[in-house]
Amino acid sequence: MEPYSIKGRTITTDNFFRSLPFVSKLLAKRITLILWLVFHYYFLDEMGLFSQFSQFETRSIVCRVMKRSNEKS
Repeated sequence: MEPYSIKGRTITTDNFFRSLPFVSKLLAKRITLILWLVFHYYFLDEMGLFSQFSQFETRSIVCRVMKRSNEKS
């Protein structure tokens, strides 16, 4: 992570979750972490992710990404 710790960078991850302390360290270095989570809304709520990230509500967004269906209509 150190080579990329230049201020003002953005890190985008796919189907990967990091801990709240890790996100706090990134924010201290002015690095934005974008998480693409592919879970159901109720599952995120049960995990308590919304309450964990409430302190970052002005800096982060939790997205719901729907899995595409491969069925042909």
